[in-house]
Amino acid sequence: MACPSWPEFIQRFTELAEREKVPGVALAVARSGELEYFLGYGRRDLEKDLPVTVDTVFGVASVTKSLTCLAVMQLVDQGKVKVTDPVVQWLPEFRAPNPEWGRQITVHHLMSHSSGLPGLPCLFGARAGSILRDPNRARLGFTDESFNVPRVQTYEDLLRVMAETDYELLGPPGAHFNYSNEGFALLQGVIERASDQDFLSYAQANILNPIGMTRSTFLATDLNHFPEVAELYAPEIKDGHKDVFHAPVWWDVAGIYTNGSLKSSAQDLLRYLEVYQTGGLADGLRIVSAEGVRQMMTPHVQTPTGGYYGYGLMMEPPLQGFTVVHHGGSIKGVASHVAVVPEQNLTVVTLANLNGFVSEKVGFSAVEAAVGLPPKALSRQFPDYPLDAAALAVYPGEYRSGEGDSASVALEDGRLAITLDGTRFEVRPYGPDAFVWLDGETPFVFLRAEDGQVASLFVGVRVLPRV
Repeated sequence: MACPSWPEFIQRFTELAEREKVPGVALAVARSGELEYFLGYGRRDLEKDLPVTVDTVFGVASVTKSLTCLAVMQLVDQGKVKVTDPVVQWLPEFRAPNPEWGRQITVHHLMSHSSGLPGLPCLFGARAGSILRDPNRARLGFTDESFNVPRVQTYEDLLRVMAETDYELLGPPGAHFNYSNEGFALLQGVIERASDQDFLSYAQANILNPIGMTRSTFLATDLNHFPEVAELYAPEIKDGHKDVFHAPVWWDVAGIYTNGSLKSSAQDLLRYLEVYQTGGLADGLRIVSAEGVRQMMTPHVQTPTGGYYGYGLMMEPPLQGFTVVHHGGSIKGVASHVAVVPEQNLTVVTLANLNGFVSEKVGFSAVEAAVGLPPKALSRQFPDYPLDAAALAVYPGEYRSGEGDSASVALEDGRLAITLDGTRFEVRPYGPDAFVWLDGETPFVFLRAEDGQVASLFVGVRVLPRV
């Protein structure tokens, strides 16, 4: 193994961080559980000029999902749950538009985002309350009409709202990958009913306390108990230039915690990631069985763009002899990423207090630096695949999911372009129906219906139907 190349990494990272105007970043790298490198960039609080340390608490958003699956696998170890259990066995209130497919959806399908659930607006009803309390909501793009949704406080409320929502499954369970926050919210119900405990109590007693995650919580109201907490910031475009403003209100999901509510520090997350690096141990204490970890890190489902998903964890196709098991998260004021490289006993945590910051890119760059690889050595390569204007003409249109994600695709001067969140990107084809940003790193795929017509767009981790 080559020596870690941290000076070169720091230079590239600093240029990126300054360009992105991120207030604060905590980057921590451990090998075999020992902290090898830490970078506390910028400030956790710009107004008070407070630094970022390894103990600064950030939001982690969807990094929470692996902890949710860890809780399920603990219950599997105890014989209380099987991953093959139908969801209706634990949540008989669950109703799907296609009753036959609905009865076939299992705990496995929820944990691997392969249930067939499309993007839905239902969970927004749980977040609406905290957004309404945010004085910056209009600045962040929300209007009064945004909140004309049924309110949700618990997973029981969510089950009712989902049953009353008009939608179609993407297909039979196991046939399609689509990232579903609703699916992970339902896992809270499975955990609570199988354990006979509320989720917060279960997670504290069985995960946070045994691992020693003393600077971690699911509740924003607990944050005043910690000495170091990152303030939240959000980006906006002014006169074509990116600006950053203080946006301190935390967006919670009412009484639902399993899809993205964890707040934690880099040090705590390194302790947590040791569970995966060691096959289920934390400082010698068995947290979950080795088989449970193996199942979580097994590539159960392949995404249309070529990645894989296990249980609350993603995997990339092996490159340079390494497997990177990882997950990210994003919400207002949060951009997080964690990674485990089993072949190197390596764990990496990247936390930022600005949504939209490229924490995943930084995390992969840190992995490359830690194992002595050159920049982008772990990036996929996308070959050229020429398509003429006639072939490209089938793709332009509007694509939108019920969750609120949207994309606009246009054909301009014989080239395809995609607009996401107001930003336009030129793209090039790398395969049939497959395209990549011109930065060469971000792929997306058009999906066709049985009649051969372009029906949807898979971008990031979500299916956006054509409208």
